[in-house]
Amino acid sequence: MFGVTESIQYSKVTAGADTSKLSVLDLVSQDLNSYLDQGNDRQKRLNFLSRKLEIHKKTLLRISMKQNSPSYPTIMKLYRFFYSLDCDSKVLEKVPLVIKEFLVKSFPEKATGNIDISEKGLKFISGNVVALEVFLLASSHAINKAELQSKFGEYGITIIRQLIEFQLVAEIGPDQYTQGAKNISLPPELLVKAGTILSETYAKPANCYVLSKNFVGFYAEALSEAAYQEWIKIDQQAMKQKIEVAQKANSKGNIPAFSYCIIETLKNEDG
Repeated sequence: MFGVTESIQYSKVTAGADTSKLSVLDLVSQDLNSYLDQGNDRQKRLNFLSRKLEIHKKTLLRISMKQNSPSYPTIMKLYRFFYSLDCDSKVLEKVPLVIKEFLVKSFPEKATGNIDISEKGLKFISGNVVALEVFLLASSHAINKAELQSKFGEYGITIIRQLIEFQLVAEIGPDQYTQGAKNISLPPELLVKAGTILSETYAKPANCYVLSKNFVGFYAEALSEAAYQEWIKIDQQAMKQKIEVAQKANSKGNIPAFSYCIIETLKNEDG
């Protein structure tokens, strides 16, 4: 098995070199290749890293060859591993300035927060749809024991106790629960699952027949590469704006709500 002993050694780029003229892709690619080139079996290290980080081998290989640019989740997963860290804010303290600026610009609400990675907790909510839903509900608003029992029965109480053990949920009063100390960042696979679960469970098409109750939209078209990238940028900006609105002090209220967005191709592709 491959492990990280002194993971900073993988960052040949960050170990004293001038990184100011290098791009994010240059830096990530060099650090990734620095790790893969250790030892005498590059393919085995690639296979291990892919399993460890749950990132497709093709994705990692394309990044190493500078054919694909890494996203926020990919960069965070790589550098948590390289630096043996479980907190995103600590990763930001170590990465080169170019990468830090990219991460903060991509998701300022994540990059500036003290986000921990609880591997056991993530594994638990990834493999249990009830645990994931309870976690999402508690992260959005305070929930109580009666609400849990009404929706999930006694199993909901069992789940909430396990989430408390993982520090993903905290008890804030007698039978009252909310988001816990572990302010985790959900990986893309779990974001899709979370959005699907909440959409299937809480979407109310009947509300579309009156104004200002909700919003549902759908559109599909064969696009040029430029148009597709513009779609992505539009929704990225819209999601950031919604988060900014939600974080304003005067935005806090008694309407627990969610917004889920995805732009994707209608092709079955790996990596």
